[in-house]
Amino acid sequence: MVLEIGIMPDLMYLLINVNHKNNVCYVVNRISGYYSQVLMERFPELKRKLPTL
Repeated sequence: MVLEIGIMPDLMYLLINVNHKNNVCYVVNRISGYYSQVLMERFPELKRKLPTL
């Protein structure tokens, strides 16, 4: 559950409540993977500049 969001031009802060059954690393990897996909779909030119995303 997202408790707070902070957005800056080059950063995004999330304060999330993670269930004790979920590993924090797993949740962070899922969130970053999702947003990486979204960015690649919206800005395909990033693939040429940042092939590791």
